[in-house]
Formats: sequence, structure tokens, C-alpha cells
Amino acid sequence: MLDNFTAVHYINKVGGTKSSALSAISGDFVAWCEKRFLSVEAIHLPEVLNVLAGQQSRMRNESSDWKLQADAFQKMFALWGHRIDLFASAWNGQLDLIISWGPQPEAMAVDAFSLNWISLKGYAFPPFNLVSKLWHRFGKRNRGGQQ
Repeated sequence: MLDNFTAVHYINKVGGTKSSALSAISGDFVAWCEKRFLSVEAIHLPEVLNVLAGQQSRMRNESSDWKLQADAFQKMFALWGHRIDLFASAWNGQLDLIISWGPQPEAMAVDAFSLNWISLKGYAFPPFNLVSKLWHRFGKRNRGGQQ
């Protein structure tokens, strides 16, 4: 049940004509369902009956949704050629490969802190609430050889 007419149409018709991105998403979704022998039909649910989803869809972005300005990132990328965005989401990632902080279908992994970064060639612009955790884990190594 969805409160968006467009989403209902794209799911039920397996795509549409206005948005190639939505067509691709709905096609992938239908293929995923068919592979698992699932039958899906989207039904419109007015927002007044789906209050929580309506509130969440209007929430403002939080600090974890920030990203480095694109031109500044491109200058860094030209110097170091990062391959993986370590603290990204689908909407704020700077690279094709992302490791998200929470579960996301587009991510190659979840929780960059759980991985070994030696061979990742990763770019890190963590959410501000994780900067201290990053410092405690890696910052001590760069202070006069102290561990």
C-alpha cells in the first residue's frame, strides 16, 4: 500500500514513460519478485490513512546526509583516485561503490568500521556523530608514533 499514485502505477505497470529511473527500479523489483514466485500489486493508500509514512517523507535531512562539495571531491579524487565511499548512502555517495552506515540495497557492505581498510582505497566523509569514533580508531596512529 502506497500513498503515491506514481509509485503505484510504476509498480503495477512495470514501468512508465516519464522516468527512466523509476522504470528501472520497478523493473528490478518485478524481476526480484518473479524470481521468488511472488505476486505483487500496489494499492493506493491515502496519506490521511498512512500518517507515519507521510511524516517520515517530509522529515528534513540530518547530518548523516551531508557530503563534501562535488568540485572539492573531484580535486581529491584526481589526487588519490578513491574507489569506495566508506560512509555513504545512495543519495549522498560520491563514488559508484559505497559502504553504508545502515542497510541499503545499493551498498557493497554495511558498517565501514567492521572492515579492514588496508586494500579498500576508500574515501571517508563520515557522519559528524562518527568523527570521534574514527579519531579514536585511527587518529592516535598519526600523533608522533604513539599507539
